[in-house]
Amino acid sequence: MSLIGAGAIIGGAGALGKSIFGITQMGKANKIKPEFAKYEKNPLAEQNLGAASNLFYGRNRAFTQAQANIGQAQANRMANAQRNATDSATLLATGADAAGQTELALSNLAGQEAQQQAGVLDNLSRAYAMSINEGDKVQANKMMKFQIDAQAQSALRESGMGNIFGGVSDIAGGLMQYGNYKNIADALKK
Repeated sequence: MSLIGAGAIIGGAGALGKSIFGITQMGKANKIKPEFAKYEKNPLAEQNLGAASNLFYGRNRAFTQAQANIGQAQANRMANAQRNATDSATLLATGADAAGQTELALSNLAGQEAQQQAGVLDNLSRAYAMSINEGDKVQANKMMKFQIDAQAQSALRESGMGNIFGGVSDIAGGLMQYGNYKNIADALKK
């Protein structure tokens, strides 16, 4: 066997190997299944948001109890005034004083409740931000996995196609060189 024949065999084997490797790469690329994962949030962020929402939109039980106590104190004062009043003018004056004190106490209670509500609003705002941030981090992480898988699949496909067509090109080039060699050899024999 001549060196040209050996070169043709080696070149053909290399080209065939390159094509087989390319087909294998395409098979591996087809096995990668980029999966777009479902959006999930951290349940603690959701619980924090729920607790902050309940505090903000619900009424603090302490304020409800304080309001009831104010009303009860007014009722007790009026009951005592009715039992102990010597005349109607005293009873009316005591009633007016009790109503005024009740209004003042309720007004103070409303101010305290508004201050507490402002503090809870800050907590609610932070809870919303934490919940949104947590969801964004989870989604970004899952998107990154999807992108990595899709890029790996694309790279394998591109490389596989390059190897397949490179192998076919090498075989065609080898055949052309063999044909040229054969033509030269035949011309020299004549």
